[in-house]
Amino acid sequence: MTTRVTELVKPSTAASYVTTSVAVANRLKLRQGYEDDLGMPFAVAPTNTTGDFVPVKRLHNPSTGDTAWLRRGAEADRLRAGGYVDQGAPFYASPNSASGCVPVFSFVRRGMHRLAGTPAYRAQLTAEGWRRDRVAFYAAPVAVDPTFSFAMMPDTQNEVVSSTDRRFGNRTQWLVANRSALDLRWVGHSGDVVNWGWLEQSQFDVAVRGTARLEAAGIPYAYTLGSHDTRVVGRGGGAYVSDPECLE
Repeated sequence: MTTRVTELVKPSTAASYVTTSVAVANRLKLRQGYEDDLGMPFAVAPTNTTGDFVPVKRLHNPSTGDTAWLRRGAEADRLRAGGYVDQGAPFYASPNSASGCVPVFSFVRRGMHRLAGTPAYRAQLTAEGWRRDRVAFYAAPVAVDPTFSFAMMPDTQNEVVSSTDRRFGNRTQWLVANRSALDLRWVGHSGDVVNWGWLEQSQFDVAVRGTARLEAAGIPYAYTLGSHDTRVVGRGGGAYVSDPECLE
């Protein structure tokens, strides 16, 4: 079992969600309020190719928003009878404490379920009034993440004025080339990606070409918009204070 799961919590309802998909995790955080990211506490199997694993069912209660994960059995039957919808088995895990496996416990509080795969999180839930219900399944432990890095790109407005300027692209190319050595997880930008925003599309084109290297490598990134990047600043914005288009 080597596929890590991400565990998320929705603070407004105490609902939680675990998923092996980074895309699903990002969508839940951005669009559905699952703002608390608990990291990747354990690993599971996406399939049962060895025959040693059992399906972990995902049961969702549309009335409360609660989601529970557990193996087939009496508890799953009880939840279904109580209005939970069986959404299939998104992953597989061990049914017993096989070599190299750790228990993932199901905790319950006021009708909500939570999974805990580490002693520290179990202790936290207990302190918060959650009741340990049962071992939901057994998974593989995840080693503590080593040191990693993220990169911040500076003001690049003067690097995109000319289509022949290679500084923006060289920087992203270097980041991609050194991704493994740095264990690079994310790239940010301080703002003012381009120099004249909507007035010079060619400047955006230079930035887009450079950024494409990050996208092709699958490196997450986020750019901050500065006063040179958008007409929203209007008259009074330092970049456009004397530009006639700001009078629109």
